[in-house]
Amino acid sequence: MQVLNDIAKAAETDIERLSDHDLLAPWYADAAGLSRFFDLFEGVRDSFILLLTCAKGTKYRHFHHDFAQQLTEIDYRYYAEAHRRGLAGETISKETLHVLLTAYWELFYEPFIHGMSRDEMTALCLTIAKLINWKRALGLPESLPD
Repeated sequence: MQVLNDIAKAAETDIERLSDHDLLAPWYADAAGLSRFFDLFEGVRDSFILLLTCAKGTKYRHFHHDFAQQLTEIDYRYYAEAHRRGLAGETISKETLHVLLTAYWELFYEPFIHGMSRDEMTALCLTIAKLINWKRALGLPESLPD
């Protein structure tokens, strides 16, 4: 699963050594980039649906929160470095980012819970890309730096 590998790599990256482009690129996802998140879960669709809908009373009952929290730790490092470099004009707390990311990831869970087809999810990516504008939320440059 390439997306999981990318997440693990992001967690281990020495972000201070990243170019401005590489530091900000994850925040500039288009519909095609967002589709990769659905690919991540599509490969384990049945198990993922069970996790999302039947985890109450198990050690996975807080999956939604825990997953968002793990990604908040990674993403906040990227945001904080962008802010330190003057590339992120908005000041947000880690808690605020966690709330935003929790809502964001629900956009990727709900289609599985409601039985949407992969084609419907692909189409949904266009809407998600319009709805979630990380550039505006974080005050990033309009265009990704070279």
